[in-house]
Amino acid sequence: MVKCKTNLLILSLSAVIASCSSGNSSTNSENINGLTVQSVFPPNGTTNIGIGEQFQFSLNRNVNPVLIKNYITVKKDNVEAAFNLISKNGTYYIIPLGGLQPDSVYSFSMNFPSANSESVASNNNYTMTTQPAYKIFVTSTSVEGNLGNPNTGQNAKEWADNLCNTDSARPNTSVTYKAMMGIPSLRYACDDDGYCGAGHDLDWVLQSQTGYYDVGGVEIGTANPFATFTFPVLSYIKNADIKVWTGLNASWINSNNCKSWTTKHDDENGRVGWVNQTNERLIDLEKHACNKDRPLYCVEQPQALIAEPELSALNKYMVTNLNSPIKVRFNSVSPIDPTTVTSSSFLITDSSDINNTPLAGSITSNGDNTFTFTPASPYLAGKTYYVNLTTGIKDTQGQPIVKTVLYFFTPASTKLIFMTQDDYWGDLGSIAGADGKCQADPKCPAGSVCKAIIMQVNTRYACTTAATCGGVYSKDWVLTANTTYLNTSGQIVSITNESGTFGDGSGKFAFNYPIDITGGHAWTGFDNFFMIKYNDGKPLTCSSWSIGDSGVNALGGLYGDSRSIYPTAFSDNGGGCSKYTNEVDYGVYVDKQCNIDGGCSKRHLYCAQQ
Repeated sequence: MVKCKTNLLILSLSAVIASCSSGNSSTNSENINGLTVQSVFPPNGTTNIGIGEQFQFSLNRNVNPVLIKNYITVKKDNVEAAFNLISKNGTYYIIPLGGLQPDSVYSFSMNFPSANSESVASNNNYTMTTQPAYKIFVTSTSVEGNLGNPNTGQNAKEWADNLCNTDSARPNTSVTYKAMMGIPSLRYACDDDGYCGAGHDLDWVLQSQTGYYDVGGVEIGTANPFATFTFPVLSYIKNADIKVWTGLNASWINSNNCKSWTTKHDDENGRVGWVNQTNERLIDLEKHACNKDRPLYCVEQPQALIAEPELSALNKYMVTNLNSPIKVRFNSVSPIDPTTVTSSSFLITDSSDINNTPLAGSITSNGDNTFTFTPASPYLAGKTYYVNLTTGIKDTQGQPIVKTVLYFFTPASTKLIFMTQDDYWGDLGSIAGADGKCQADPKCPAGSVCKAIIMQVNTRYACTTAATCGGVYSKDWVLTANTTYLNTSGQIVSITNESGTFGDGSGKFAFNYPIDITGGHAWTGFDNFFMIKYNDGKPLTCSSWSIGDSGVNALGGLYGDSRSIYPTAFSDNGGGCSKYTNEVDYGVYVDKQCNIDGGCSKRHLYCAQQ
């Protein structure tokens, strides 16, 4: 199963840019005076918001959403619109009836009573513009499997994209399209390990949380946070019995591709999709010989997007490096005129600066329709930054771009999560011994305290039930609430919720990146609900991390897979706690040569910076 198909839960942005009170959302329900807005997502004034996004906000305290709904007004294109208001884990979600629609301007006004009277204390107005109705079409031209053109020097990707942008079936000649197909080393949605989306794709053609439509305007589907479609989609791409080249399997991983789309021999084959399907066969029907003529899927591209660092819906568009250059890629039919990309047409501003003072920095052209802004000084922590692209930017034909406002965040604070360099049997020396191993590990930052992310009955735990976590329901827990955790590569693993765990208690969550991409297993003792795991009434904690288990195939200790971005990162499997796991005679056990990484009963530890 490909890793991008799990039903996941996106952490609320309020955990990133503001702290909010913990507890149930119905507290303080009798008094709504003095409410103030603490954070809003998507940021006010931004454009090209995917219809799969949700408008969300946090307040200075949690109240019952029923009591505040009448103080909120929602408009779509200046016409008041009906909506639902729900709260979850301290975050409020405004959900227009029928969902977000493309090519629309949504405005939200939140006018709460002042602290001492029923008069309006402040007028909080927010506006966002949703994405265009991006089209997917099927080319009228059919081609054999050798897409590369040796006469022009174009590789398969360049040739396929050129076909999409010149084909007579394209519905709009003023926008740019790219071919939706897997091309080894040049284009893919998921890496070889099956992880998908930002950081695991390359020049992929779908955008996360974005809706796509056929040429008649019927929605095909909305891409998930991993920038792929979850099948079945809502509608087919075209109502016709046509097969197209894709080079993708049902899990969006590159598959048969006519030798990287370089051959048309009939003894080689390429994967094709079926245009009138809504299930996996839309991209993965069967293999065809490379001498067959097949059309391509072509996907409309955003006018401009932040290409580096890769920002995804899953990490809420956050950059972790406060000195990170911001590279913007333009998808214009004609190349952008670099002389028009200046400090007055390409501006980065701090959203909290009422004067909208542009950040100092340099802008350079990369020669491939991308431009890089390098800040003169580091960004500030815990901020929202706008990338303002004005109509002063023009292509080489003198055509101005549509005004666009992109955005990114910087974390308010970050902490390190890592896997120990060494691995150990289950006799860790209880919690204190495990913490000592994390503290002594060379990955623990100098001057920091590092503790083990393991659980033990009555000593260390995060939850007492799936619904009662953090605060008085936890003991000596080592993950901090509302905190961004990075791995040793500086990538955002995830952001904890207000209970210091991941997800919302449903047992389903997804990381942006693994804790340790090099692999290995780590002792944990807890399940995906962040509760101590039991087997036949016994906790799977290697007898409080003090002795080994000599039973054959007995579940003595629970461990996680460090390469997983799903709950198996903490609760992948269980096994004996000592090296004596091979029974050679009744009651006689010997070392099973547990000397391979993650093998037999020797595991690493996960550690968290305190």
